Amino acid sequence: MYKQTYPIATKHIENNIYMDDFVIGTSTDTEATTLYREMLQLTSHISLPLAKWTTNWKTLQGVWKQENVPFREITQVLGVKWDTDKYVFQIDVQAKIVEASEKQVTKRLLLKLMSKFYDPLGLFAPVTVIVKILFQDTWLSGIKWDELLTQAVAQQWHKWINELQCLKDIRILRWIGFSETSDVIIHVFCDASERAYDACLYARHTVETFMEVNLICSRSTDNPADHLTRGTFPSQLSSLESWWHGPKWLNHDSEACPTKDFPSHSQPSVEVESWKTKSRSFYVATTEPIIDISHYSSYTKLLRVTAWILRFVHNCKSNYVSFTD
Repeated sequence: MYKQTYPIATKHIENNIYMDDFVIGTSTDTEATTLYREMLQLTSHISLPLAKWTTNWKTLQGVWKQENVPFREITQVLGVKWDTDKYVFQIDVQAKIVEASEKQVTKRLLLKLMSKFYDPLGLFAPVTVIVKILFQDTWLSGIKWDELLTQAVAQQWHKWINELQCLKDIRILRWIGFSETSDVIIHVFCDASERAYDACLYARHTVETFMEVNLICSRSTDNPADHLTRGTFPSQLSSLESWWHGPKWLNHDSEACPTKDFPSHSQPSVEVESWKTKSRSFYVATTEPIIDISHYSSYTKLLRVTAWILRFVHNCKSNYVSFTD
């Protein structure tokens, strides 16, 4: 219905709505302005107007000023702080630090503060995994919900909280450099330990002779995913190049990537023992209900019909039938 009138807006609405936020990027001022006009008209037409607007495009900001459209240079996108002037993501940890320092830490408070550390892309996962491991320790030690943490867990917790301020200085670029002329390769790293398992994704894009690698998301040595299973304290995260940009060999041609030879399937290095297989057949019987209760509009009617059926079955089994019963 609206695709012909608002082709650009409907296309992006189908693919770029996250919860109650509409997040999209464009390549030109003209495309951004056209998308804004269509979104404004479409959402007003369906009585779901967008409540807040934000952009880093100075041209579109000028249009908003002329039309008295309120917008913020620093806002929240999916719970993440976005500075549109510097075009970077940040994480707001001050409220968490204050809340953690004002109360005695129990298992319940530990879970509460851990859940408030909202990081949908997992960019700070090496830091948050430490708290998740500490929460595991509370279960292993048998701590009750409103009981104070053990000394060992409490020491690690206070160290983690005190270092959280180091995350305020980390700036993550909103745009990772993709364009229509980019040659993009996705690299995925995985790791697992007894305490955690995770994966992280890196995008390597090349334009002519320029090559860059950036972390795009992760789910909480040379493998950057190793930081996800061991954990990293906040003071170390900003300087952790292998986390933000992957191993060094990603910045070189594919010939520089580490390789490993695997034995050919045609020439196995070990003798393969053949096994005889036996098939097993199983018969599964299903029973259909005698009375389909969905056919009756009331419970009383269902009981009455059931009683008549039971009476009929009883009479069929009896040698003598009394019609006066």
